[in-house]
Order: sequence, then structure tokens, then C-alpha cells
Amino acid sequence: MKDPVSLCTGVTYDRCSIEKWLDDGNERCPATMERLQNQDLVPNHTLRRLIQEWCVAKGFDRIPTPTSPADPSKIRCIMEDINDDNKALDALRKLKSLAKVSERNRKNMQAVGVLPVLAELCLNQQSIETLRQVAGVLVCFSLDDATKQRLRGPQVMKSMELLLGHGEHMETRLNAAILVESLTRDRASAREIGLRGPIIESLISLVERESDDGVEDYENYASEARIASLNALYNLCAVSRNRVKIAEAADAVPALADLLSSGVDKKVREKCLGILDALSTTAEGRVAIDDHTLALRAIVKSLLVVSNNANEYAVGIIWRICLKSGEGDVLNEALVVGAFKKLLVLVQIDSSSPATKVKANQLLKLFSALRQSQSS
Repeated sequence: MKDPVSLCTGVTYDRCSIEKWLDDGNERCPATMERLQNQDLVPNHTLRRLIQEWCVAKGFDRIPTPTSPADPSKIRCIMEDINDDNKALDALRKLKSLAKVSERNRKNMQAVGVLPVLAELCLNQQSIETLRQVAGVLVCFSLDDATKQRLRGPQVMKSMELLLGHGEHMETRLNAAILVESLTRDRASAREIGLRGPIIESLISLVERESDDGVEDYENYASEARIASLNALYNLCAVSRNRVKIAEAADAVPALADLLSSGVDKKVREKCLGILDALSTTAEGRVAIDDHTLALRAIVKSLLVVSNNANEYAVGIIWRICLKSGEGDVLNEALVVGAFKKLLVLVQIDSSSPATKVKANQLLKLFSALRQSQSS
């Protein structure tokens, strides 16, 4: 146990375990099965001290003394200060600190209505500093559908544009990217965000950024911001018109191809391929991929070395580029960079889906015909 607490039945449990039990709707004590008269959790300080002393005696790290969950009345008092311009920033910082401490704090905050208040601030706030703090609190939560609905309007989208373009603070851009990622999981929100060109451009800039340019806290947040931006772009691709917008953005395909060619995490490369796969379903996307010098090479190189999903994406991209371009140069380039050998291996792998094998075999036939014509 790290945080022993007692129920009204007198039985002690670790706080995280009993909270999960109660949150699942159970109304009885797990040990005695008595119906609980209340769900108050009383810290067992004596047992906690014994555990801490035992850890020290046995050479283990001493468990820290846990912080008690924030009282709902305390949260309400902080929320009242949000409406005071002189106290709002300090109140938001306090809410952020509470939200970061524990899941119980976040649940207590949601129970007293913090999320609707924060969403309202996004709708009506003009101060960039206040918006920064609001975003810092919101990213601590898994947003529910009601909150996402409130955050869907054009005024909130404008706020997201401001935060994503706030180049002096990478943490602010990260928080905005996380919020956009969360909102884009909803198709209606993805459509709304797709109408905002600056948001898409800012997400792409977070994917492609390579130097800090003096940005505050760049190293701490750049990697997380890149992942959140990739996820947001991937979600946006669920809407067909968004794919065209992303494909037409000048830096989108170069940024994805460059990231795919780098030594980043396999999950990141898989996400890059997922976006490129979606873009390749549009004529604009195929042109952008074909026009980039290293894109096709990077896609072929990723075959068989990233993941099964990545293989599916890569084959789909190559298949569309080669079959729909109608140009021998594209086929020849794919052949030169090693697509033929990799596809031969791929069609023999059990984990490849039937649809992917069909596409791979069609490509192999095209490559075989091209090789024969070149040798004759």
C-alpha cells in the first residue's frame, strides 16, 4: 500500500484500489460485504507510518506522504475567483496544480462543474495569457462529449489558432495540439477544424520543426507536440475534404517524408504512413508525394521494418501512386529504390492481409513487365 485509507466498516485498503471499486458502482465493503453507509475514505496514518518505516529499514525508497484529495468546497472557491479579472490567472494556475496531482482531484473538479466553466472561458476570452492557462488545465482531463460540443464553435477554433501559433512557448503549442487532437476524434469537430487553414498549417509546422529557434522549453515539449500533431492530422484525414487541404499545404508531404526517413520511434513512422496513405487517396496527395524527391524512397524503405499496419499503409500508397499516375517514371523509381524485392517478401508473410497481398501482386506484375522491357 502507498496510501492506506479506511472505509466506514473499519477495513483499510490502498486508496487507488478502493476508489476504483467505488467508482465502478459497488456499494459494499469488499472484505465484509456490508452495505456502506457512506463512501468517506479516512487516511490510516498509523499504517502509513509503519509502511514508511518498514521501507526505510529494508532499504527501499520511502513512499512519499500522499496529498489528500481536494475538497469540493475548496474547488468551488477557486472557481469563483475565475470571474475576477485580478484573480483569474492565479485561480487557473491553482486548478492546474490540483488537476495534475491525482485522478481523484480531477473527478472532484468535474463533479463541481470545472469543465463547462473552462469551455465558457475559451468562448469569451480575449487574453492570450488566460487562454494559455485554460488550455493547461483542460489537457489534464479526458474531455467528455458535452465539453467537446461546447468547444466546437468558431470562437474556440480561433482561440486554438492563437495558441498553436504562440511560437514563444512550446508548452502552450503542445497543450493546444493535445486539445485539437482530442477534438478531432469527433467527426463533426474534425470537419469544423478542417475549415481553419491556420490550424492545419500550425500542426504541420509542429511536425516538421527541427531547431528550437530560441523557443522557451522547446526540448521538453517538442517531441510530445509532434506526436499530438500527427495524431490530430491523422484524425482530420477521416474527412475527405481535409485530406485535400493537408495535401495542398506546401510543407505537409515534405515534413512527413523527412520524419519517416529519420530515426524516430516506429509508432511515429507508422502514423506518418497512415497520414500519407490517406493523402494518397486524393489526386492532390498523389501529386504531392510524387513531386517530393525522397517521399517514395522513404515509403518503400519503411516496408517490413516498422509494423504490419505500416506495411498495409505503405503498399496502399505505392499501389495508388504507381497504378493511378499512369507514368512509367514512377514505376521505375519504385523499382530502383527496392520495392520489387520487398514486395516479394511481403506477399509470403502470413500477417499481411488478403487485400494488401492483392495490391502487392498487382505491383509485382507491373514491376516484372517493366524489368522485362528494360532488359530487352
